[in-house]
Amino acid sequence: MKILLVPVMHDGKISNPIGVLSIGTILKNSNYDVEIVDFNYLYYCKIINRGNTKDKMLDEMRDYLLSKNPDIVGLSCMCNCYHVYIELAQKLKKCNPELKVFLGGPQATLTAKQSLEAFPWIDLIELGESEKNIEAVINVLLGKQNPDHVNGIAYKKNDEVIINEVIQIENLDELPLLNYDMLPYFDKMEMVELEIGRGCPFGCSFCSTKTFWKRNFRIKSVDRIFSEIDNLVKMYNKKYFNFVHDLFTVNRKIVLELCDKIINSDLNIYWGCSARLDTLDEELIVAMTKAGCVEIYIGVETGSVSMQKKINKNLNLNRIDEKIILFKKYNLRITFSFIYGFPGENAEELIETINLIGKLYNMGFDKIQLHQCSIFAGTELFTKYKDQLEYKGLLTDTVNNQYIDDYKNIILDNLDIFPQFYSLPEDITPTVYQYENLGDFVTYIIKFMQKSIPITFKCIRWLYGLDLLKLYQDLREYDKKLVMSPSSEETNKEIYFVNLFESFFANHDFLEYSDLFKEVYAYEKDFIYFKCFSKVGEIKNKTYKYNMLKLEEIDVISVGNFAEEKTEINFQNICGKDVRIFLK
Repeated sequence: MKILLVPVMHDGKISNPIGVLSIGTILKNSNYDVEIVDFNYLYYCKIINRGNTKDKMLDEMRDYLLSKNPDIVGLSCMCNCYHVYIELAQKLKKCNPELKVFLGGPQATLTAKQSLEAFPWIDLIELGESEKNIEAVINVLLGKQNPDHVNGIAYKKNDEVIINEVIQIENLDELPLLNYDMLPYFDKMEMVELEIGRGCPFGCSFCSTKTFWKRNFRIKSVDRIFSEIDNLVKMYNKKYFNFVHDLFTVNRKIVLELCDKIINSDLNIYWGCSARLDTLDEELIVAMTKAGCVEIYIGVETGSVSMQKKINKNLNLNRIDEKIILFKKYNLRITFSFIYGFPGENAEELIETINLIGKLYNMGFDKIQLHQCSIFAGTELFTKYKDQLEYKGLLTDTVNNQYIDDYKNIILDNLDIFPQFYSLPEDITPTVYQYENLGDFVTYIIKFMQKSIPITFKCIRWLYGLDLLKLYQDLREYDKKLVMSPSSEETNKEIYFVNLFESFFANHDFLEYSDLFKEVYAYEKDFIYFKCFSKVGEIKNKTYKYNMLKLEEIDVISVGNFAEEKTEINFQNICGKDVRIFLK
């Protein structure tokens, strides 16, 4: 008997799928013939072509799975790919009606009743955590065990959906040590996802994760976490980890003990984690950085005090400055995540968020995300606004939008299952309609300017100050593409952006500073083109009205006083894209 387990499909880099790997390890340890088929890796290797039409892509996925002659296929589902896996399951069952297909993961769990009613080709849904009952699930699918006596599953019985009680694992140390040999690409991975614990005790109204975990915060013991790290370092030579927990820093005592144990070891690892702003202080940050912490993901969500209360996030924004100072002091890379378009958010509250984002950019933080609010199944927002949701095609970046028009019928027929594709009316979420693509602008466009045209961005910041909304509005008015992320077909996004912005900087009126700004942009475009297209050893000489090397060194507030100084500059290709810039 052959079992295939398929991790969540996403658009990022390949990573080790913790949940699927955990249940795969259990089955492997019990001598089942089980294999993990990771389509993210298959896309990466071009074994399956994601650029095909939707049907061709799904047919390739189906055929790849069926070529392994499975008896059971388990699909792990989050909201971003649920629609894709639902249709993939249907295609599998049409080709082989005897094949058993079950679903697991957050989206399947949170919509289990509706999914089983809508999609009869699904045999069973695994609810919540799977480790304790996965062998029983296999036996149910094979007809060897009565599903009535198996906790944590949903199934159909006489056309009625039965939901059996979910029992969570309280002692996470009971989980198996993962068998990384099940991943054919594990040796190629630089960063390893390492599960530290599960569940978040907080109650943000927009978050479905807390519902999936039932707000039950659990964390592994220090000895268990350390032994997993030690094994990965010594057995697999891994040095860089992402400590996976919705809120790693809630249990201060555990974090300090773990950091102390890592510091007193010879592992020399680097790691990142997620944290709430109000769980971090200097003592904790000192211990974490000494133990190898180099980056933290922080969901701030909104810069508005009133909106913090409305969404039940309840961060004390009055203390954000002291936290920022600590992050800079200890040289931590911070990803700040924000959301706009919450129900009831007004323009003033959005401006407060954008002003905070502008402040963070001005302080040198460059990993900032802004997402449009999505309404997820299992959240308070969905319960409150379900009857007012409409399908308008205003899709957010939290879902896979590729070929989305091909899924329109299934989405329209199943609002309860796919609310993430729906929108609220303009009178409830006015900022979504007023500031379309604002998330792309903050997450992608500003990042491009900061990374690729930093001197130009310095000038822009000086002219616009913290008013990023005004910059967004000027760019959008000139050309909507200037505030939108590029399509996946753009292989060299830096060249795409620099060409797109050229017309804006050549034609926009920057008042008495137009000459300076246009010259600066021309210089940075020259640099990017030389870096991308020159040959090793090649030298190119250019003359500019201003000394760009001096301009690069000054601070933002001095831009307005910068004077003309005709300067000749050489670009030299040292090695590939390593370019040396020097005065002639």
